This record gives sequence, C-alpha cells and structure tokens, in this order.
Amino acid sequence: MVIYLTIAPWPYGYHCYGKFHEITYQKVTPNHMEELKNKAPDFGSSLHISDWQAIKNAALLLLLVVLAGILSQNIYGWISHKYLAHWLGLLAGVVVFVGALAMFGKSLFKIVDTPPFNVTNLIAIAFATALGTFIPQQSDNLNLSFTDKLVGFLHLDDLFHSWWYVSFFILLAVGLVKASARKKIDVQHVGFHLAHLSPILILFGFWVDYFLGFRGIIKLEEGQQANTVQIYKGNTGFYSDSTVLDFSIRLDEFDFEKYQPDYRIQLWKRDTLGHAVEASHGGSNDPKPPKIVASLPLEKGKIHRIYGTDMYFRMAEFYPDFEFDYEYPTQTDTIAANDPGILIDLKTSEGDAFVQLRTNKPGKNKLGDVVNLGASLEFFWELPNELKNEIESKKVNAELAKENRIIFEGKNKKIYFVTNGLISVEPLKTKSFYATKEGDSIGFSVRFLMPAVGYLKSLPSSKSEELKRPVAKIEAWKSGGPAQISFIYPSSLQDKTAMYMVPGTVHFIALESLKDKETKYFKSELSVVNKAGEIVKKQSLKVNEPMLYDGYRFYQSDYDPAKPTYSGIGVSHEPGLMVIYLGFFLLVAGVAHMFYLRRTLES
Repeated sequence: MVIYLTIAPWPYGYHCYGKFHEITYQKVTPNHMEELKNKAPDFGSSLHISDWQAIKNAALLLLLVVLAGILSQNIYGWISHKYLAHWLGLLAGVVVFVGALAMFGKSLFKIVDTPPFNVTNLIAIAFATALGTFIPQQSDNLNLSFTDKLVGFLHLDDLFHSWWYVSFFILLAVGLVKASARKKIDVQHVGFHLAHLSPILILFGFWVDYFLGFRGIIKLEEGQQANTVQIYKGNTGFYSDSTVLDFSIRLDEFDFEKYQPDYRIQLWKRDTLGHAVEASHGGSNDPKPPKIVASLPLEKGKIHRIYGTDMYFRMAEFYPDFEFDYEYPTQTDTIAANDPGILIDLKTSEGDAFVQLRTNKPGKNKLGDVVNLGASLEFFWELPNELKNEIESKKVNAELAKENRIIFEGKNKKIYFVTNGLISVEPLKTKSFYATKEGDSIGFSVRFLMPAVGYLKSLPSSKSEELKRPVAKIEAWKSGGPAQISFIYPSSLQDKTAMYMVPGTVHFIALESLKDKETKYFKSELSVVNKAGEIVKKQSLKVNEPMLYDGYRFYQSDYDPAKPTYSGIGVSHEPGLMVIYLGFFLLVAGVAHMFYLRRTLES
C-alpha cells in the first residue's frame, strides 16, 4: 500500500510514501512532481497549482467556449450558402480552439476532468439556465433596439439551442467520462461508474427530447377527426410548425362543467391619484384599476366598518332568484278609476315575464307581439265607441283584422280575442290562465286589474332558492346617521356590475363570484382511428388523466365556452423520457452501491 501526501508549500514539496509502518520521506523535484500527478488515482488531483488558479483557468476556458459557439453559430446564420456556412462556422471554432491550446498548452486536456473545472462548469450551466427562464425564448419580438440585437447576437433568445450552451454539457460529459476511466471496471467500483456515467445518459435523454420531441395541439369539434398536430414554438402559445401522425384522433363527445357560484360581498377601493402619463400621451393622470379591499361571506345583518372612514354597511337581505312581488288592495270598489292599469303575467316560449299596461300614458296601453305570444295586447278601462260598435256587431273591418289582438276592458271586466278576423269574448278573472292556443302552455294570466296604479306596491323577493338572479340588499350609513339602501347584483346579469358607491369615500360595494369562472372538469371521449379506418383505442380524456398511444401522450388542453362542442387535445412526444428515467435509476443505484452495498461487499 503506497500513500502519496503533499507536506510542503507549492510548487515543490516532500513526497511521503511507505508500506504500513515503514514511512520514508523523499525530496520531490518538479519533474517527479509531474510524474506523481499523472499517477495520482484520485479524480482531478492537482499537485502544482492552487484551486483558485484552477477555477480561473476553468472560467477562462468556458469563456473561450462561449466565444467559439457565438462566432460559429452567427457565421452559420449569416451566410446563406449552407455548405460554405458549415465550413466557415467550423473554421471559426477551430481558430478559437487553437488559441485555447496555445494559451493552456498541454494542460488543456487535463483541465476538463478536474473538480474546479466541473464545479465551475455546473455553476455556468445553472446560471445560463436561469438566464433562459428570465429572457423570453423563441419570441417573435420585432423590436430592433440595441438590446434586442445584442440578445440575438449572443443567442440568448434561443439559449437552450445555442451552440455554446450545448458545449457546456459536452464538456461536462467529457469530464465525467475521464473521471470514470481512472477507475477499474470491477464489482467494487461499479457504483462509481454508474454515478458518473448515468448523468451523461440523463443529459442524452434530455437533448433527445429537446431536439426530437414536441408539444402541440389538435383542435376538434364533436364528430371530427384529424391527424395533424400544430406544434407550439418553445414554451409559447404560438405555432411554429405542424406534423402528421400515422393515425387520427376523433372527438366523439365533449363535456365540461363549471363550479357552482360562490357569491360574496366585495369591498373595492378606487385610485384617486392615478399615475403620471407622458406629455406625448396627453400629460394627464391615468387612473389605476380599483383594488379589492375585502371579500366577505353573505352574512345577513353582520355590520362591517370601512377602514379609515366613519362609514358602516351590512347586507340586509339576499335574494338568490330575484324578482319583484306586487301587492294591490283586494277591495277595489271604492278606488276611483283615475289612473287605470293592468298587470299581466306572460308565459311564452322564451320564458316567463310580466307586463304593465296603463291608459293614462300615451302609447303605454298597447304592446305588440314582441314576446311571441301570438297576439298583441291592448288595455282600455272603457272601450272607444268605434271599437265597441265593431265588437258588438261582431263585424271586424279590414284594419282591425290585420293582426291578432287581445283586448282587455277594465270597467266591464272582459277580454276580447280577435283571431283571424273573428271575435270571441271571455270574462276577465284575476289569477286565471288564458291559453292563446287550445291546449297550449303559452298564454297569460291577469295578476291585478287596477283602477288606480298608484296603489300598486312592488316588493323585492326571491322566486326560488336557486342562484339564477342573485341580488343583495345593502344598507350603509355614517356613524349616527340614517341608512341608505341599495340593491347590487353581479356583472353576469348585466353589461356592467350594479355596485354601490359609498358616499364620501373612494370605496364601492359589489356582489361577485369568482368560483363559477373556473372550470370544474373537462371530458373528451376520444377514438384512435388507424389508416384503414378501424378504431384501435377508445378512452375518456380528463384533466390529469391522459391517453398514451404509440409513444404519444394526449391530454385535455383547451376548450371554448362559446363553442360547447369544441375541445383542444394537447399532444406531447417525448422520445427521450425513458432514457432519462433509466439514467436516474442508474444514478440512484450507483450512489446506493458506493455508500451502502460496497461496504457490505468489503465486509
């Protein structure tokens, strides 16, 4: 057993060796030192320079690699003649390599397997990778500023495909191979070899994926099939190319569901100062978007104070399916007919509605057939003489017979149906349903016949407990003052949110739900169809439940709420993935052998 130790300052030292108890000291000359360095069994042992000098040499070598990569790749891109560009780019790299050889001499090939070089190389790879995550990759930025030109010249906008970045990994692989070559190939050192060579396998799988793999999308609607994949450009959402599969994907059915609404009372604050705008854009203050201050659950009666003010508010009532309920006196005989009106409930193919007709307002006593009831509606407290004579004689003139009409007479409580020139009459009864067609569910009922509309009271209420038309009643007041009442509803019911601006403050209160804007699940029923038109596989595709077929991975990627039959099927092809998995498995096995199994074998 021979032990080599350095026991004196650089560049010379004393060589200490011995067998077990016999130790002899010997003066070491520079030539002998170089010989001992070459025979040293330890990975990357350096006996003639300091680690700091080795790190500086490693950084200088990597800088030359970056320079060679940038020059070679730019020359290759500048020259249109690809054959000439290939050789000129190669020549530029050779020139830089010769320069590095002249600078480092014979030690150039010994640097790449030293610990300082490999550590420096790993730091450089980590820094370059982090840089690539901050700088947009493969973007179509047409801004030709100096910064953009510099980024393009250094190939930082496509860093992971740049030649100098790939060269870092090649040098790391060379260093690992040289380190492994220093050890014997036997059972005792198998863990060492696996731990050093498996990263090369991982890197190889990564680059196979990066250069041969792709990520794209197939856009389908129900019943359609396609075999063309639109490939994404890098990690962007833009398409760079397309590829054709040897089979087709058919969308048999698509379904999606959103979360149930989770409405909350939201307190917002407006920006009153804004931010300055340049003079070329008008030189004014552009207000910033309002920001949410609090999101509160729907708790009836709970009082909240608006921070920084003396204003308070609470939700007095919540109506899940808001509608107005109406009240009118049951005894109408004593009410003078000074402002007659009628309140009618409609049931049409487009839904339920109510309409109010009045005689004392010009044009308010008639409603055309805008709700597909099958007839126009007219209300009179007393029929005009001309109309009364025609109805009593049951002879309808041509003008009256142009359209179907339903005429309400309030004083005599009658309804006249004019259909295709024929007249029929029925008594007017409140709460009774009148079908416009025999046996049809489309029709109307009279809720109130009112001698004077002023006695009609409208009360907010909820038609059901379903969240169809949610409205919240808000009460706000200043400390010691009376309350102001407002009704707020979400923006989904109208073009804009009905919010309450709190007086004397920069705050407003809104009723909104964010949960129902999120999709609960997507589901696509897919079939794989071969070239002969045969279905070779069927599967339901859901989020996090992909379909694997022929080396491709299909997953739910996109949908459009405006097109309920459309589904975007994501496609990824990763030919190096199994190689990467194998590399990690061998790495773990090698480390386990080095630290655990080796001791067991030795014992």
